Amino acid sequence: VVGYVWTNDGPRRVGSRHGLWMESDASGKMLASLAAYTLGRLFLEDHVVSVLDDNEIFGLVEKSVGKKPYRTSMIVRLGPFPELIKNVGLSVLPPVGPGIFTLATFTQVFPFTLLWTWLGCDSVARMRDDTLPANKVLAAILLGVTIFGIFGAPAMIGLWVRDMKLEHDKAAE
Repeated sequence: VVGYVWTNDGPRRVGSRHGLWMESDASGKMLASLAAYTLGRLFLEDHVVSVLDDNEIFGLVEKSVGKKPYRTSMIVRLGPFPELIKNVGLSVLPPVGPGIFTLATFTQVFPFTLLWTWLGCDSVARMRDDTLPANKVLAAILLGVTIFGIFGAPAMIGLWVRDMKLEHDKAAE
């Protein structure tokens, strides 16, 4: 709720000449993620673990996070899962302490906040002055992010799950 109220101010944020809305947006996302993580860690751990206990993927993630907590956290954060699932799911994994969670969340949230704020400011500038030349750098970054979102992130997650499964099967032999 904190993040929704704090970050759902798109019309006011878009086109802001000052960085205030960008900082409040990034801060709101971080605070909401940390609130969900804290609630998950304090109150929901037993319930989440009991629900996901038979889930094969969750079992593989549990093993992977023990070896590489930051990398696993980043892959989960970049995944196509709802934010609440990402935050609470990571909160119940003991190797993902508050520091690793905060770093992974910041690494995922801040670049996209910069990008969407830049896009909003650029769009408003173009509405005010339709003679502006095309912003080729912004267009290239948006194309790259779109391609990564459609192909890169799902492929990365698929390969990660495949590698975890192969490693698990090899250890079971």
